[in-house]
Amino acid sequence: MLQHEKMETSYRQIFPKVCSNLIHDLIMRLHEDPQNPPLYTVEAFAKEGTDSEACRNHILATTGTLPAIYDHGTHYVTHMRLTLEILKRLNDFEFVLEIMGDYTGTDASLGAAHNMGDAHISRGMPERVLVCSNGV
Repeated sequence: MLQHEKMETSYRQIFPKVCSNLIHDLIMRLHEDPQNPPLYTVEAFAKEGTDSEACRNHILATTGTLPAIYDHGTHYVTHMRLTLEILKRLNDFEFVLEIMGDYTGTDASLGAAHNMGDAHISRGMPERVLVCSNGV
Protein backbone atom coordinates (compact mmCIF):
# COMPACT_ATOMS: atom_id res chain seq x y z
CA MET A 1 0.00 0.00 0.00
CA LEU A 2 2.88 2.37 0.72
CA GLN A 3 4.23 1.99 -2.84
CA HIS A 4 0.78 2.75 -4.25
CA GLU A 5 0.55 5.92 -2.15
CA LYS A 6 4.01 7.01 -3.33
CA MET A 7 2.98 6.49 -6.96
CA GLU A 8 -0.25 8.46 -6.45
CA THR A 9 1.70 11.30 -4.83
CA SER A 10 4.12 11.36 -7.78
CA TYR A 11 1.25 11.37 -10.27
CA ARG A 12 -0.41 14.30 -8.48
CA GLN A 13 2.82 16.29 -8.43
CA ILE A 14 3.64 15.81 -12.12
CA PHE A 15 0.14 15.50 -13.59
CA PRO A 16 -2.25 17.26 -11.16
CA LYS A 17 -5.07 17.48 -13.73
CA VAL A 18 -4.89 13.91 -15.05
CA CYS A 19 -6.79 10.87 -13.82
CA SER A 20 -4.25 8.65 -12.07
CA ASN A 21 -5.66 5.52 -13.71
CA LEU A 22 -4.91 6.98 -17.14
CA ILE A 23 -1.32 7.72 -16.10
CA HIS A 24 -0.80 4.27 -14.64
CA ASP A 25 -2.33 2.52 -17.66
CA LEU A 26 -0.22 4.58 -20.07
CA ILE A 27 3.00 3.89 -18.16
CA MET A 28 2.32 0.15 -18.17
CA ARG A 29 1.55 0.08 -21.90
CA LEU A 30 4.59 2.21 -22.77
CA HIS A 31 6.74 -0.14 -20.69
CA GLU A 32 5.47 -3.11 -22.71
CA ASP A 33 6.26 -1.47 -26.06
CA PRO A 34 8.19 1.82 -25.72
CA GLN A 35 8.61 2.23 -29.50
CA ASN A 36 4.88 2.09 -30.24
CA PRO A 37 2.80 4.59 -28.22
CA PRO A 38 -0.68 3.18 -27.52
CA LEU A 39 -3.91 4.63 -28.90
CA TYR A 40 -6.21 6.41 -26.46
CA THR A 41 -9.34 8.46 -26.62
CA VAL A 42 -8.39 11.45 -24.47
CA GLU A 43 -10.89 13.89 -23.00
CA ALA A 44 -9.87 17.30 -21.70
CA PHE A 45 -12.24 19.54 -19.79
CA ALA A 46 -11.61 23.28 -19.92
CA LYS A 47 -12.73 26.26 -17.88
CA GLU A 48 -15.99 27.97 -18.77
CA GLY A 49 -15.36 30.88 -21.12
CA THR A 50 -12.28 29.31 -22.68
CA ASP A 51 -11.57 30.43 -26.24
CA SER A 52 -12.51 27.16 -27.93
CA GLU A 53 -10.52 27.95 -31.08
CA ALA A 54 -7.36 28.64 -29.07
CA CYS A 55 -7.91 25.45 -27.06
CA ARG A 56 -8.59 23.43 -30.22
CA ASN A 57 -5.43 24.82 -31.82
CA HIS A 58 -3.35 24.01 -28.73
CA ILE A 59 -4.63 20.42 -28.72
CA LEU A 60 -3.99 20.11 -32.46
CA ALA A 61 -0.44 21.47 -32.07
CA THR A 62 0.21 19.20 -29.06
CA THR A 63 -1.31 15.96 -30.31
CA GLY A 64 -1.37 16.27 -34.09
CA THR A 65 -5.09 15.49 -34.06
CA LEU A 66 -8.10 17.76 -34.29
CA PRO A 67 -10.39 17.37 -31.27
CA ALA A 68 -14.15 17.16 -31.29
CA ILE A 69 -15.63 19.92 -29.13
CA TYR A 70 -18.62 19.43 -26.82
CA ASP A 71 -20.45 21.20 -23.99
CA HIS A 72 -20.18 24.74 -25.33
CA GLY A 73 -16.41 24.59 -25.77
CA THR A 74 -15.47 23.04 -22.43
CA HIS A 75 -15.08 19.36 -23.42
CA TYR A 76 -12.46 18.30 -26.00
CA VAL A 77 -12.12 14.73 -27.25
CA THR A 78 -9.34 13.38 -29.44
CA HIS A 79 -8.04 9.98 -30.47
CA MET A 80 -4.26 9.70 -30.58
CA ARG A 81 -1.09 7.82 -29.88
CA LEU A 82 -0.42 9.02 -26.36
CA THR A 83 2.94 9.62 -24.70
CA LEU A 84 3.83 11.00 -21.30
CA GLU A 85 5.21 14.11 -23.01
CA ILE A 86 1.91 14.80 -24.76
CA LEU A 87 -0.01 14.18 -21.55
CA LYS A 88 2.26 16.61 -19.69
CA ARG A 89 1.74 19.34 -22.32
CA LEU A 90 -2.04 18.90 -22.10
CA ASN A 91 -1.85 18.92 -18.29
CA ASP A 92 0.16 22.14 -18.27
CA PHE A 93 -2.23 24.06 -20.54
CA GLU A 94 -3.66 26.78 -18.30
CA PHE A 95 -7.29 26.40 -19.41
CA VAL A 96 -7.48 22.65 -18.79
CA LEU A 97 -9.17 21.56 -15.56
CA GLU A 98 -9.21 17.78 -15.90
CA ILE A 99 -8.02 15.06 -18.27
CA MET A 100 -9.30 11.50 -18.62
CA GLY A 101 -8.83 8.85 -21.23
CA ASP A 102 -9.46 5.31 -22.30
CA TYR A 103 -7.15 2.90 -24.07
CA THR A 104 -8.67 1.85 -27.37
CA GLY A 105 -6.03 -0.42 -28.84
CA THR A 106 -7.50 0.18 -32.29
CA ASP A 107 -7.86 2.96 -34.80
CA ALA A 108 -11.45 3.60 -33.66
CA SER A 109 -12.26 6.31 -31.13
CA LEU A 110 -14.65 5.73 -28.28
CA GLY A 111 -15.91 9.30 -28.58
CA ALA A 112 -16.96 11.36 -25.59
CA ALA A 113 -17.48 8.98 -22.66
CA HIS A 114 -16.83 11.07 -19.54
CA ASN A 115 -18.26 14.05 -17.74
CA MET A 116 -16.38 16.77 -15.91
CA GLY A 117 -15.63 15.48 -12.42
CA ASP A 118 -15.59 11.78 -13.31
CA ALA A 119 -11.89 11.54 -12.48
CA HIS A 120 -12.27 12.79 -8.90
CA ILE A 121 -8.80 14.23 -9.10
CA SER A 122 -7.15 15.06 -5.81
CA ARG A 123 -5.41 18.41 -5.90
CA GLY A 124 -3.03 18.42 -2.97
CA MET A 125 -5.20 16.27 -0.72
CA PRO A 126 -3.45 12.89 -0.44
CA GLU A 127 -6.14 11.44 1.82
CA ARG A 128 -8.66 11.55 -1.02
CA VAL A 129 -9.11 8.40 -3.10
CA LEU A 130 -8.65 8.77 -6.84
CA VAL A 131 -11.20 6.92 -8.93
CA CYS A 132 -11.81 7.15 -12.64
CA SER A 133 -15.03 6.18 -14.28
CA ASN A 134 -13.41 3.11 -15.83
CA GLY A 135 -13.51 1.54 -12.36
CA VAL A 136 -9.84 0.58 -12.24
